[in-house]
Amino acid sequence: MTSDQIQSNTEAFAADCRGEETQQQGASGAWYSKAAGTPFYSSTPYRVAPVPAARYWSKPDDIPVGPVYYRDIGNEGWSSIIAAGPRGFQVTNDRERIVVVEWSNASKGEHSTDRKTWRKCVVEGRV
Repeated sequence: MTSDQIQSNTEAFAADCRGEETQQQGASGAWYSKAAGTPFYSSTPYRVAPVPAARYWSKPDDIPVGPVYYRDIGNEGWSSIIAAGPRGFQVTNDRERIVVVEWSNASKGEHSTDRKTWRKCVVEGRV
């Protein structure tokens, strides 16, 4: 095992102790999630799990398919997203008016597909 791998294992062990996700390398060379609290073996390579890249919505394809609801962060009300275009997306507000939310303001809101679970308006894992 190289000194770089020993360093990586040390960092993974510390991350595991903090409850962060870690990965172990399989015989094929692929990385797999390691269950928290399971033992570390000295001959196995480990690493802190990489964080997927994320960005705020910036084009119509970023919006999930199906009925999607939008609200400003911290707001209890919600609006239905009805269309998306080059400038942003259109929502109906509580007064049944159509309002355009520009892509640059997507970071100020959150979305839901069930009006119970609200998430930031981000695309994860692909930039």
